[in-house]
Amino acid sequence: MPVSHRRGFTLVELLVVIAIIAILIGLLLTAVQKVRDAAVRMSCQNNLKTVLIATHNVHATHGFVPSNPDTLNGRPGTMQDHLQPYLE
Repeated sequence: MPVSHRRGFTLVELLVVIAIIAILIGLLLTAVQKVRDAAVRMSCQNNLKTVLIATHNVHATHGFVPSNPDTLNGRPGTMQDHLQPYLE
């Protein structure tokens, strides 16, 4: 009587493959989180640079650096009012 050999995966092999896939997904998620954090940091740096360039442009044009409240400089309006025309 011929013996038939079934070809397939054992439970241990299947668990090992699942564990390897889970480890790879865990590494991928941490890499994605680091990239996302770097993108947020870069966005904040760009926003700060834009505000500082606008402040320099206000100073070059009007001869004062806007402050908040701007009554210290004797000019009406808030800091945002003075910077708004110079922001990109």
